[in-house]
Amino acid sequence: MPRIGARTLSEHNARTWDALGRAFDLLLATRAFDEITFGEIAAEAGIARNTIYNYAPDKVALLLAVTTRASEELQAAVHAVSDQPDMSASRKLHDVIGLLLSSFARDAHRAFVLYQYASKRSDRSNPVTLPLVQIQERIAQVLSEGMEAGEFRADLAPATDVVLLSGLVEAGVQMVVHDPSQINSAIDRTSALVLAAVTR
Repeated sequence: MPRIGARTLSEHNARTWDALGRAFDLLLATRAFDEITFGEIAAEAGIARNTIYNYAPDKVALLLAVTTRASEELQAAVHAVSDQPDMSASRKLHDVIGLLLSSFARDAHRAFVLYQYASKRSDRSNPVTLPLVQIQERIAQVLSEGMEAGEFRADLAPATDVVLLSGLVEAGVQMVVHDPSQINSAIDRTSALVLAAVTR
């Protein structure tokens, strides 16, 4: 069983959350969520079963917490790209799509994918989907910037078109989930299709 070592409590907690995310990834790669036990998650993460209760009371709550953490980290990365003052809207859109697809290719995100598609509520009252809603809002802002700069079509409706464009991104995500080796191809193809839809 791997051990989690850290110099500070904050670092220990961060490493533990990362280990729990990886544990979900490894277990969900071969088994259905309902078949996985809390003890197996703890063992895979390298922590004692009684310790895991400090992080969540059950595996559903733990999945929620791991998923929320992953989505918040992704949101911060998307904001960092979209806030670049000297970057064109087209480049921002391309890089954001790359971030979204790459996040699912790395470890600790299979649980994020699972919960994203399992969740039926995609509004601001849901702690998991709130960052996803905010990511959509940020992409809509990039679309507006592109329209103002003359990069994108003037007849776009960013607030609603971003929902339609999300379908293309989700298709790219599915490609990556099924075959992570296709990540570069998925990013290039998805970006090309999205940009073709919004440019003049």
